[in-house]
Amino acid sequence: MSKRPRHIQSVELLKDAKELQSQFGSFSGLTIDPIDTDGFSGAEFSRIKLLHPGGRETNLILKEVNLTEDWFSFRTGDILGREAAILNVPELESIFEIFFLPYHIIGATPSKIGLLMEDLSGGLFPSERIELDQRDQDLMLDKLAELHAGYWESPIMEALPWLHDMEDFIYIMGPLDHLNYTGIWAESLPQMVKESWEMAMELLPDHLQELFLLPAGDITRSWKDLPRTLVHGDTKIANFAKGRDGRLCLLDWAFAGHAPCTVDIGWFLAVNATRLADSKEVVLLKYRSMLEAHLDYTLDEELWQQLEQAGIVSGAFMLLWSKARGVKGGRAGANKEWEWWINRLEAWASSR
Repeated sequence: MSKRPRHIQSVELLKDAKELQSQFGSFSGLTIDPIDTDGFSGAEFSRIKLLHPGGRETNLILKEVNLTEDWFSFRTGDILGREAAILNVPELESIFEIFFLPYHIIGATPSKIGLLMEDLSGGLFPSERIELDQRDQDLMLDKLAELHAGYWESPIMEALPWLHDMEDFIYIMGPLDHLNYTGIWAESLPQMVKESWEMAMELLPDHLQELFLLPAGDITRSWKDLPRTLVHGDTKIANFAKGRDGRLCLLDWAFAGHAPCTVDIGWFLAVNATRLADSKEVVLLKYRSMLEAHLDYTLDEELWQQLEQAGIVSGAFMLLWSKARGVKGGRAGANKEWEWWINRLEAWASSR
């Protein structure tokens, strides 16, 4: 079990020598170096190294998010610092039993959060578009299933209104607002998403275009009675790592939500499409089997079909723009990938 992080009411103290000494013991050397990342949101990362007597080192990563300047915080209406808040809810402690969480100290102010964590650089999965090891993929799916089963229809979640709901996952990266976006981030990710949704609209048949431009509430209405649970919300492979004890770690809880479990799986299929060790159909079957094992009962077939549909549609709203960009750019395999999603979306459209 991971140890719950300590919370303090400051972000700057996460770089303070006295604060670090109180957490990690005495040290004779301290270095703090910024890290260049490929992230889009605006979060800043630093590598902190402590040199202890006898030559022992403590290697840490500091993530800082300015909630007033971070695009994802803006897009999701996050004024609380969801990523820090979820790690400070006692009722969610079993997250630390399912996943290894590397956080040591979390600092939070009304406009900024900081997360000081163990440096897991050596435990990250390769960033190249290469197929996952079968065992690693299945471990990710099984741990997600365990998380979902653990909070299945849990009343705890109702007391956390700041978690994302199903409508948020449809809206965050969907075409609404993006197609006419002219905000302060217009030269970065939002502009690319806007251009890519324009490409998607050119490729989509008219009846699917119309569905994608509906309000999020209209899209999710048929799923309002589906079981909900705790979802991570951003299950890309880059957010998984192996901890020092070999346990699976899941980072970046900024998109955490209270939604149908398959929101995590639809996104897993969409964002990791080039990395899957199995076909999407097999991944879905495996996840269902794992979920039922953790729930200790078999899901009704009609219920599962609705859950699967909700996951695939939410995954499409989150990333179909990127699939279209791949098609337009002639990316290898992009046409086949696009066709898979369109076939699934056609099935959804015909069931409405």
